[in-house]
Amino acid sequence: MPASVLNSAVRIGTGNRITVGLAAIASVASLAGCGGADYKYLSSDDGHLYAKVPRSWIVENEGQVAYSLLQTDGNVGLGFTADDSTTPWRADFSLGPHDGSKPFGWVESQHVDARSRDVSIDQIVTALQLGGDKMEKERFTRHDGVEGLRVGYWVPRDGKDPIKVEGVFLMDDRHAAVYFGVIGCVEKCVARYRDQIESVLSTVTVKP
Repeated sequence: MPASVLNSAVRIGTGNRITVGLAAIASVASLAGCGGADYKYLSSDDGHLYAKVPRSWIVENEGQVAYSLLQTDGNVGLGFTADDSTTPWRADFSLGPHDGSKPFGWVESQHVDARSRDVSIDQIVTALQLGGDKMEKERFTRHDGVEGLRVGYWVPRDGKDPIKVEGVFLMDDRHAAVYFGVIGCVEKCVARYRDQIESVLSTVTVKP
């Protein structure tokens, strides 16, 4: 399969984050059994992040991406070096055009610089510059110690219905990396595809 370059990554929000892609091999592992035939399974190159999307969805890109060093308050850095345990990685997917009529989004992992390990997951979300109107957040902690934040917000568009964005952000107990999945579309689309959207966000999983 030809190499896929992940660049000009689309962010659903009012912030301006730029990622520059590195060449990577695009691959989707489709598992059989246990309902696997209904989904496409995604796994980051370092094996820490897992997710699945319905088989009818299109996996547009999958592979390593370069990070941007984002500092909104001087405390948050997403620096990465070759020997870090979490490799920046991303997979983009959709059910159709990115015009809001069908769900579209991505899952991603980013290494957190050792000097930023004392920051909260809220600060990480701020640093990623994802956001819009009426930001809602709900914090949770999984049984395995993974810290999580469920977010939702609206992104206004001139002359068009706003995009409703929902996402799940996870950090391991060492705060060494942030893992997240984000999906957006207009309100009618969210209502129509609610079950499928939840089936994706609920399967964003971190493994040591």
